[in-house]
Amino acid sequence: MSRTYSETLRDIAATLAEHEHGAEMLRAIADEERTADTPEEAGWITAEAVYYVASRWHRGQRCPLYSAGCLVRFDPGPLWRRPEPRSVAAYLATDLIRILRR
Repeated sequence: MSRTYSETLRDIAATLAEHEHGAEMLRAIADEERTADTPEEAGWITAEAVYYVASRWHRGQRCPLYSAGCLVRFDPGPLWRRPEPRSVAAYLATDLIRILRR
């Protein structure tokens, strides 16, 4: 059975691949998406994690990470600060931050 990845991952893949750690980040996202029940659920998890990481770790508007954050369809409310603790999105965000710190 082939796995269909989320539309979110397909939307950001080319842009994120341009980042110096992009290939490793895309592998981490794809690995996490494989555990989701549906591509739609995977898309929400990916969007929230990428938005969070991109909004805090980009290096300016020319950075591929900034561009990836702009491409995700995640519109947080005014009180949103980060993914819920112990949520899948929080774990994915933590993995992405670990990759960026290398």
